[in-house]
Amino acid sequence: MPIIAERVDDDSLDRRLLIARWGLVPSWVKDVKIGSKLINARSESILDKPSFRKAAVKRRALVPAEGYYEWQKTEDGKKIPNYLCSEKENVLAFAGLYEFWPGPAPSRGRPAPVAAQLHRSDDDGA
Repeated sequence: MPIIAERVDDDSLDRRLLIARWGLVPSWVKDVKIGSKLINARSESILDKPSFRKAAVKRRALVPAEGYYEWQKTEDGKKIPNYLCSEKENVLAFAGLYEFWPGPAPSRGRPAPVAAQLHRSDDDGA
């Protein structure tokens, strides 16, 4: 997926378009499979979580999308997907984080960017 990546260092700021894999994989983990568990970072606890802390400070991104799904739970416990998008078919952008996992990207043989969505919990009023 394409992301607009921003990297912040002590005295510089760099932005570029990257192709990333969904699911954040911190550079210090041994197995890329953890990325399937790290897909949402909560804004209120992001700096408290070792998995997200470094990326939250230095590697932020915009994740473009045409829409997204919100799941509605019914009284009988079933989940119904609701697709949300712009009325005018504009592209949306989500706040995100990214890392470079040291394992090779499947087709390029160099570190692969991996990303996660940043969001606020429902009780934040947004």
